[in-house]
Amino acid sequence: FFFQAEDGIRDLRMSRGLGDVSKRQGINAEYGGDKGLVIHEDGPQTAAGRALQAFFADARHRVVDSTVGELKRKLEASDREVAKRTLEAAGEVSDAFITVRTKVLEQTETAVVIDNIRKRLPNFEVDSLTDQLQGVLVPALLSAISSNNLEYIEKVCSDGVYAQHAARYKMDLEEGIERVHTILDVKKIEVQEASMDGVDPQLRFVFTSHETQATYDKHGKSIEGTEDDVQAVLYDMILKINEGGRTKEMPHGWRVVQLQPVNRYSVW
Repeated sequence: FFFQAEDGIRDLRMSRGLGDVSKRQGINAEYGGDKGLVIHEDGPQTAAGRALQAFFADARHRVVDSTVGELKRKLEASDREVAKRTLEAAGEVSDAFITVRTKVLEQTETAVVIDNIRKRLPNFEVDSLTDQLQGVLVPALLSAISSNNLEYIEKVCSDGVYAQHAARYKMDLEEGIERVHTILDVKKIEVQEASMDGVDPQLRFVFTSHETQATYDKHGKSIEGTEDDVQAVLYDMILKINEGGRTKEMPHGWRVVQLQPVNRYSVW
């Protein structure tokens, strides 16, 4: 409580704090002898009053600055510890995260492609297509290539694949080269990738065939390979949905747009 003492006790007022007092205009403080420190609300502010206000203001600022400084130090220490632990944890899991992210992206992209395929071929199943390739298309296509059956190649392959084999066949005729190519079997066909080529979905497969291949010049002299040298040949094959739909040669509705041997080695 604060008592105003001029001519005795006139009233009793609740103190409103230093902040409120400092807002009043004309506040005075002076030493009044046996009266002690006298506060005047009106009149010119004395040097003692100004000194008192400055003291309390400076004290308040020191307390606030000290408190804020301590809080900053604690926060910085806390931030450093959190950052340290975060970096340690990130270092431990970064490789695993990249691996998982890659797998998730691959699965997501494959799912998008398969969904696109099923919009065009409602009953599409990868396993069913793989079985048809294994049982019919791939053996027949390799046989057509080995015997230069360009008519069959044209029916099941893209223009680019057909043009490639037609050009090779024409060159062999001009140079008198004879190729004796025999397909013995086709090993398990596996799908490797589903992707989009622009707006067209495509599937990439790999498979291995056992075959023999011997090449002779126009004089019958062996140029390359022998007919008893069995080789395992790794093929890379890409299929796209046939624009004309299913046909007798393509009951599955897919056309070969790439077929390349990527590796070969002798078996015996």
